[in-house]
Amino acid sequence: MDLTPQQLSQYNGTDPSKPIYVAIKGVIYDVTTGKSFYGPGGAYAMFAGKDASRALAKMSKNEEDVTPNLDGLDEKQIGVLNDWVQKFQAKYPVVGRAALSFNFYATSCPAAEFMVSNTVRSATSADPTIPGKLLRLLFHDCFVEGCDASVLLQGNGTERSDPANTSVGGFSVIDSAKRVLEIFCPETVSCADIIALAARDAVAIAGGPEIAIPTGRRDGKVSSALNVRPNIVDTSFTMDEMLKLFNSKGLSLDDLVTLSGAHTIGVAHCNAFSDRFQPDSKGKLTLVDKSLDTSYAEELMKKCPAGVSSSTTVNNDPATSFAFDNQYYTNLLAHKGLFQSDSVLIEDGRTRKQVEAFANDQESFFRSWGESFLKLTTIEVKTDDEGEIRRSCSFATTN
Repeated sequence: MDLTPQQLSQYNGTDPSKPIYVAIKGVIYDVTTGKSFYGPGGAYAMFAGKDASRALAKMSKNEEDVTPNLDGLDEKQIGVLNDWVQKFQAKYPVVGRAALSFNFYATSCPAAEFMVSNTVRSATSADPTIPGKLLRLLFHDCFVEGCDASVLLQGNGTERSDPANTSVGGFSVIDSAKRVLEIFCPETVSCADIIALAARDAVAIAGGPEIAIPTGRRDGKVSSALNVRPNIVDTSFTMDEMLKLFNSKGLSLDDLVTLSGAHTIGVAHCNAFSDRFQPDSKGKLTLVDKSLDTSYAEELMKKCPAGVSSSTTVNNDPATSFAFDNQYYTNLLAHKGLFQSDSVLIEDGRTRKQVEAFANDQESFFRSWGESFLKLTTIEVKTDDEGEIRRSCSFATTN
């Protein structure tokens, strides 16, 4: 049985009808007999439903160490981890393996991640809006059919053909990376992995945290425009509407606030927010959404006057437009969230404190981003026979 991180998290001991699983070095163990340690209230409860390799190697109980990423560990720590593996093998039954793994292409295509990163960096140097486009592309891929590159497939009736995706960009960057990879490692690296890696790299290139993510996703064979609208956040959504959608993807309220921070970069088309204000008969501002700062609304109305072209865009973050930082949350506190779905984060008591915390502490935001981004990139991934490795990201190899 192969489990994605999202599937593994369901065996964290909170549901008494399910066993408790802990993974080490990609191997999943049933530790239910040790529930006094790994169950709720146990000394190692934070390991349940996760791969605890790094934490065990470092003998750490820090949440940020509960990850399969072993980069930077010394020989002594690796030795400690191997001792733990022997203990688990002797005590607990193996029930499966992790569906994704770090350095998945270490043997089959060692330079895969470097080639993707180099492509993103080159594209960004020519167009600073690329990081925002790649992040949005990832969201639109993972929220519909899971992180399987189904958003890339061309053709009538595909996700890509839906009006909600006509303003999504970054496709050419993914295609460029794929072309390079096909030269050096033909039919090896999935388009789904390229999207996830490219978005990860985009954040780092824009000044955000560097994150290690597992790979091994396969490309989906199904892409339907009918699945897009019910699974994409609309900028007019209420908190409850957003939370319901995020929960359906295995994401929490904290993830919602954290991942909304993606709006610290990127651009938006005027029609995504222009209904929040309107000119009166004399052309002066009339606020429709009273939660929006008046001076900010006036700036937006100048950039997006009535009858403006549908292709006109403004920066999501007017202060540090191309930097991945915590300015987005500072903007929210000043009532300068571009979308209604942004503004609700400070209007709702369930999320305002987290917005304030991120606005005051960028490192806290970055730590949370790493955790939430990992969850985002493992939504309903395809593995083994569930997917394929496309030769071209725009077309399925098999039907």
